[in-house]
Amino acid sequence: MPTTTRVKKYVDDVIRRARVPMEPFDHVVRWDEQPRRHKVFPHAEQFEMPIGEKSDGSLADAFSPASAEPGALLDIPALGRALHDTYGLLSRRLRVTGNDDASNKTVSAVSTYARGAANGGGLYPLEFYWVSGASARQLPGVYHWNTAAGSLQRLLVGDASDRVRDALGTACETDQFLLVTVKLWKNAFKYNSFSHHVVTMDLGTVLATLSMTGLIGGAEHRLPRLWFDSARLDALLGLDSLDETTLAVLPLPPGTGTPSPGSTAADAGARLLESERFPGSTRFAQVVEVMRDTFADTDTPVIDAVSARTSTGVMLSLPPAVETALALGLSDLLAARRSSFGTFSSSPPLDLAELAHVLRTADRGARLETDAGRAGFARLAVFCNHVAGVAPGAYVYDRDADALVCVDEEDPGLFLQATYFLDNYNVEQAAAVLAILVPVDDVLSAGGSRCVRLMNAVVGAATQSAYLAAADRGLACGAALGFDNVAYAERLGLIGTGEWPLIMIMIGHDRGDQADFAAPLDLDAKEQL
Repeated sequence: MPTTTRVKKYVDDVIRRARVPMEPFDHVVRWDEQPRRHKVFPHAEQFEMPIGEKSDGSLADAFSPASAEPGALLDIPALGRALHDTYGLLSRRLRVTGNDDASNKTVSAVSTYARGAANGGGLYPLEFYWVSGASARQLPGVYHWNTAAGSLQRLLVGDASDRVRDALGTACETDQFLLVTVKLWKNAFKYNSFSHHVVTMDLGTVLATLSMTGLIGGAEHRLPRLWFDSARLDALLGLDSLDETTLAVLPLPPGTGTPSPGSTAADAGARLLESERFPGSTRFAQVVEVMRDTFADTDTPVIDAVSARTSTGVMLSLPPAVETALALGLSDLLAARRSSFGTFSSSPPLDLAELAHVLRTADRGARLETDAGRAGFARLAVFCNHVAGVAPGAYVYDRDADALVCVDEEDPGLFLQATYFLDNYNVEQAAAVLAILVPVDDVLSAGGSRCVRLMNAVVGAATQSAYLAAADRGLACGAALGFDNVAYAERLGLIGTGEWPLIMIMIGHDRGDQADFAAPLDLDAKEQL
């Protein structure tokens, strides 16, 4: 499973893009031709997707789900709840922020809605397809989950589960699968060749959230699969792989029924086509190369051997965990997650126990488990601006010692603002800025080309976990990719190690003069209005 030089070059170009822009240099974002935010299949039969009770377990409970029993059966309302809480529309929000789309949010025609999973640019390009065999109570077939309506749209009739198992190439004792795809143009119209980097992080935010809901994980037979024959699955869904492709296969428990013979789907894929306002998309040469190389890499690696680097220096032990005052259940916590664009305030300073909670949670999220094993290669750095009892400076989190290792005690405020090249965050006002560090060279060399997806998914999972940890403490949070990765690596002494910071996550307190409007869309929440 060799890593191609094209994949390595793409990642290197992403890392250095603040200093050397990526091609194309003349890309223009045409917002008036933005693809639909939600897929529309006008000729597909549509069915209600039941939504189960809210998950009222704590964030700590979500990281310690009960082990999935081999004999467990599919709970369709629980599946509906997991999808709804992760990628469904939860509320409409209005707030004056530093983000460049703040004025749009007051206009119904272009308003955006909050969802449970963090997402690059708020574009939400992932799609969900349920390949349901004959053991479930509905007609076997391929169903698309409509993110806007929360309903199912049937695209193909017949049991296609054998085709999924064949594509996985491994034994799988179920006929129920959730396929997660990315419709690349939903993101690439804005981010062009940078899009592949963004959407694979989006995959991680979704996998982390679905794991917290208990839909996936908890046992080896319930782990998300990232290595498979992409061409077979994309053909089943009727997709052109360079426009939309399968990123993950999530095995679900079988249904309560018994598969019946004679219900196998035809070899052809789904024939119902989506409707798009502005058909067509632009393909970017570097992304096409990376995608083709990841398609060819189908052998599952064992990534456990790639471990996080360690640092030596003066250590600051972190205070023990304390109970949250908010005590929100997971469903409500996902609904409360938000990005605090430009609304951070340095006063009051962040309590060290609050920082510790976010660090521990993000670190746990980074240990994403897939068919390649449990990832343990990522670690966290943190720049402390306004943290009570901590000298301003740069630190690395040591998970084994549960401590901060001091890199330097130079006030990072001006550095952080100068190395952020967008204008929607006041980085100096954030109490702390986390950076997820990944030994890029080691991961790609050990795992092959497709490990670029896993690597970024780990970063996305850690980011989603940090968001939820902040919401769990009533803190402000915001993640961004528009920073100088190389400058961060220089400041942390990482140049030459092959380890790079891939995302920055700001946490702290919000300004106290915010005027918020929130209109929940969840049925349970509507009853409280």
